Order: sequence, then C-alpha cells, then structure tokens
Amino acid sequence: MQTQQRERDLPDDVVLEIASRSSLSTIASFRATAKRLNLLTYAPTFDPVHSPSGLLLQSMIKNNYVIKWVSTREGCSGLGWVEFDFLPLKVKLNACSDAQGLAYCESQAEQSRANGPGVKNHYVCKVTTREWQQIPNPKTMSQVRACSGIVVVGSDPVRYKIVRLSYARLSTQARFNYNMHACQVFDSARPGRWRRAEKAVELEREGEYIRPDSEMVTVNGNLHLLVGPKRVLVFDSVTERCDFFATPELEQGSLDLKLLKFQGKLGLMVENNISQETLTLWIMEDYENKQWARSYNMDRSAKLGRFRDSDTGLCMGFDAMFYEREASTALPVSISALQSDFEKVGWKTAADAGGYAQRQDAKERARRLNANRM
Repeated sequence: MQTQQRERDLPDDVVLEIASRSSLSTIASFRATAKRLNLLTYAPTFDPVHSPSGLLLQSMIKNNYVIKWVSTREGCSGLGWVEFDFLPLKVKLNACSDAQGLAYCESQAEQSRANGPGVKNHYVCKVTTREWQQIPNPKTMSQVRACSGIVVVGSDPVRYKIVRLSYARLSTQARFNYNMHACQVFDSARPGRWRRAEKAVELEREGEYIRPDSEMVTVNGNLHLLVGPKRVLVFDSVTERCDFFATPELEQGSLDLKLLKFQGKLGLMVENNISQETLTLWIMEDYENKQWARSYNMDRSAKLGRFRDSDTGLCMGFDAMFYEREASTALPVSISALQSDFEKVGWKTAADAGGYAQRQDAKERARRLNANRM
C-alpha cells in the first residue's frame, strides 16, 4: 500500500526519467505495476535511452536481401543500415521478437544440396549486442517458403521458441495442400531438433491464406497471425498448439486489415480501400474472452510522420508503414518490429563467426587501397 502511495506521489516526468534509463525487463515490470505507469511508458514522450525500438525493412536488391532500420522515436535520424555482418553468412531476416530484440534468420545461399534442395543455415541473434547462435535446420523437404515467428518465453537465461508454418505435402512428389500448413516448433531449452506439431493448421474458409512475409504479433506471450478478414490464428507458446478466434464484426466492402500491437494489447487496423480517408483501430480489451472494442477513427494524412533522409512515411505508434516512394526504389518485402536493449545474452560474438566479418573488413580495406591508388 505504501509503495503504491509513493508511486502516485512521484511526478510523471520523474517516473519517465527512471523508466527511460532501465532495461526492457524493468520497463515490463513498470507496465505490470499499475495502469498509470503502463500508459506513461507508451506515451510519445517516453524515450528509453537503453532500449532502441523501431522497424526493420527488408528489401531485395540485386538478388541480395538488404535490411534498413526505421526508428519510431521523434527527432531521430530516421533510416540507417542494420549490420548483420557479425554472422557467419549473409542472411535473410525471417522474424523478430518483441522482447530482447532477438532476430531469427537463415542464410541466403544454400549450404548443401546433398541434404536436399533449399537447405540453409539458420541463426538466432541479438542485433544490438552482435551476439548469435546457430540452430538446427528445419526439415523443409522443399523450396516452399514458410511463415515464421519467434517469442521469448524466459529471460534468465534467455529462452525462446520459434514456430514455422509451411505447406503440407500431399505425397512424396512435389504436391502440396495449400489450405493445410505443417507446424514446426523449435525450443531453445531443447536445442537438439525441431518438433512437428501433431495437428496441422487448416484454413477452411474462403479468402483465408498465409503469406510467407506475414509478421506474427506477440501479445500475452502468444504469437498471432491474421489469416483472413474473419479469423486470427494464435500459437500458444506454453501448450505449443494453434487455434483460431474471430476478428471484430466489420462493415462490408473492400477492406485492408493490419494486425498489430498497441500499448501492449492486440490491435486491428482497418482501412477502407474505397474511401481511404480514415483508419479504424480496434483493440482487444478482454484477451481472455477475445472481446474487441472499437478504439477510434484516425485521419490518415494527419498521422503520417516524415523523416528528413527518406520519403518513407511512418504512422507513429501503430507500427504500420505507408510508402511514398519512386517506382525505381525497391520496396520492402517484409517489415518487422524490433525493440531491444544492450543486455548481453552470453552467445557467440563476431570473433566466432568463422571469417565472414573478417572478409568484409578485408574487402573494405582493399576498396580503400584501390581508391587511394586512383
């Protein structure tokens, strides 16, 4: 009772200053302590010094994946390169966690055709501390792309789970059931292999599909994926089972839907493709009973923020991107939200990467030497 009284007596600016200098785990404790603290740490003025947050935009340029960083903080420099050169190989980003800033990647080049087509090395890394670990390769048996998500289920030590959804085979031949998805799970606490869930994910309704570049949203420790206008797929990180629940009742018409996380809650942003004037935000206020509530309508043009070194607009606070780029500019093939800190997790570093970072340095030195000679 006395602790709650002292918390109420502290001015908001003092509370924000304390939280801004804390790690992600401490900020999470702030949010769980009281509703007031939760709202304060989601305010636009909250700027955690040791916890960078933003979006990773992955594009394909000259058959190589290139990743750029977009900070969600006002007054920042906007876009910048995110270096994954501390890994043994060039990678493609598959998914990011919303805690600890973990990234799940796979090598861009195939490593061994003797093990079948499409065999690539898989890694989990923490970008801010440049630490990484290699994990076993999932059994793909084909070149069909998968939709992936990663969720942190423990912090001391770091424990995470990865889920991959890919088309289920109908036979030993290259035939697939595009309404049925096999579910594979990797648990870092059981690092020996991937496990295949007993029950596949079946899409039964018209208009439902799973895109390989879809981002899974983490809320309440579970992964969520919008599969159609009327259903959301949820992966329970404890039971490792997949289930469905309904989206809110929406108006008829051509709608563009985006699943997101808003102030720690599951959200659904709805845009009418005919009018395109407003965006409607729905919030799941009661997660246990899966009850949605309409939050408010937002004027699209009024909410776009512009960065001085890019013509990419960011809808602040909603993790939703709107592009105003020239046709010659490569658009991102995937967008992943990332929030991290600088707490080390005790994994391998660039010195253990087997030479990729050193080769990059050697190329850069050779380039500078040639430039000086000219």
